[in-house]
Amino acid sequence: MDINVIARFVALGVVLINSVLTMLNVNPIPFSQEETYGIVSTILTCGVAIYTAWKNNSVTKEAKMADKIMLALKNGEYTLESLQKAVDVLKTIK
Repeated sequence: MDINVIARFVALGVVLINSVLTMLNVNPIPFSQEETYGIVSTILTCGVAIYTAWKNNSVTKEAKMADKIMLALKNGEYTLESLQKAVDVLKTIK
């Protein structure tokens, strides 16, 4: 798994846990004020959630391969027609 994907999931987990703790009036950082902390926590939660949802998180081998195929298409290495022919050949192998 790519380190960037892991980092995004860890960041999302941290801010979600932090947000829940703040809603339960448990202040995980004792030196911050409650109102300020709640606002900062909410902003961070929204920011990480939007970034994680926006970013293409290819986790499985199949998704990573699909990303490579997409880049090859964008770079002009393959055409849709050539890939369709390859898929058709693979279907006959099964």
